[in-house]
Amino acid sequence: MICGVAAGFLFWRATPAAALAAGIACFAGNVLDCADGQLARLQGSASPVGYLVDGAADYIGTIAVFVGMAHSLNLRRPAAINWWWLVVAAGASMAWQCAFLDERRRAWLDRVYRRSRDPREELEAMTRQAEEWRLQGTHRGARALIAAYRWYRRAWTPVTRPDAEARMREEGDPGRWAACHRPVLRRSVWTGPTMHVTAILVCAGLLDRPDLYLWGAVGAGNLWMLATLAAERRALRCAATSP
Repeated sequence: MICGVAAGFLFWRATPAAALAAGIACFAGNVLDCADGQLARLQGSASPVGYLVDGAADYIGTIAVFVGMAHSLNLRRPAAINWWWLVVAAGASMAWQCAFLDERRRAWLDRVYRRSRDPREELEAMTRQAEEWRLQGTHRGARALIAAYRWYRRAWTPVTRPDAEARMREEGDPGRWAACHRPVLRRSVWTGPTMHVTAILVCAGLLDRPDLYLWGAVGAGNLWMLATLAAERRALRCAATSP
């Protein structure tokens, strides 16, 4: 989170040197974001609330980066249409694309490695815990995170998971399911958070052209997502068909 906020501040300064430093800070934040989850799993210290704290830190850092890029563009490249519109569209596109990948990873762990993690059961457990804390008058920060996560699940689940009928058709041989869905997972990675951060580093940091990244996230990124959705439909039909 600190790296993301620092990157946003540096982009806000709207100078080439600051933009380069911002890109490096943004990339460093992504490395730490990957490392902290791995460390928690290795130590056995992972927890649902820790998962929410990690997600909240990601969002705060990412929002800071997008705000900084928008301010930089409005100062240095005034446009007839305010850059904020493009920034909001790019931010929403990034959120959708990354949430889509997160759901595909979850499904892969569940179907292929049998490491089930039912978001609904997790949310119900968190909600019960939050209610206990409310009655005790404690853990206000954690309760706020759980409330935000409940809103997040309601907003993103309909657009990142197959419908109920499609999920029913996925029942069957895990090996065949994996063979059919592997192309979908591979496609999803190309619009995941690491690819977005890399694009920000190159476009906004090295080239000092954040507009290139923003247009790419909205245009090329969403076109790639449409192709990924088409691939997922083919994978659902493939998994439902006997070999």
